[in-house]
Amino acid sequence: AVMHAYALDEAERLKERVSSEFNCAELWLTEFSPLMGYATGTGTLGFAFYKEG
Repeated sequence: AVMHAYALDEAERLKERVSSEFNCAELWLTEFSPLMGYATGTGTLGFAFYKEG
């Protein structure tokens, strides 16, 4: 998942880069929760993943 705090354009670019580099079964683009956005600040990006098996 690619997450962002009011940084949609940057998050979309990161999603495209991750998608081109890795064979992801799913790749979500989401906004941080209001609390996370408050704690981290505007423009923050996040990336989370897990590997099966």
